[in-house]
Amino acid sequence: MFQSRLFAMAVVWGGGLLLAYDGLRLLRMFVTHRKRVQALEEFIFWLSASLIIYALIYRYNSGAVRNYVVFGMAVGMIFYRLLLSSLIIKAGCFILRPVRDGLRIFKTFIKETGKRLKSMAAGVTIKFRDVKHKRTEKQGD
Repeated sequence: MFQSRLFAMAVVWGGGLLLAYDGLRLLRMFVTHRKRVQALEEFIFWLSASLIIYALIYRYNSGAVRNYVVFGMAVGMIFYRLLLSSLIIKAGCFILRPVRDGLRIFKTFIKETGKRLKSMAAGVTIKFRDVKHKRTEKQGD
């Protein structure tokens, strides 16, 4: 009974692990990363995943890694990949694409507003300088 429960939990852990990895994949689809940053993300993800898996195995099975636990995680990963991964990626893209496009529009608006304000400030500065220059010419006469 305990072994079947642990196997079922391992299946869920495997699926959850790939769900988290799909989150990382979605992040990479919408935010460009350099190769070194991607490698660092991979390293951090799999290191933290291995620590979490070990902590769960330690808690529920006194740290004994059993073949059925590893097999259960593999089964969970395979089921998730075959049944849910493409749906999660499509849903994530459906949700995140408008957000990305909205952020691009907002970023463009901010840049253009900044350029206009800078141009206006430069014009005011030039006018102020001309007025100041004319005053000093009048005082010098």
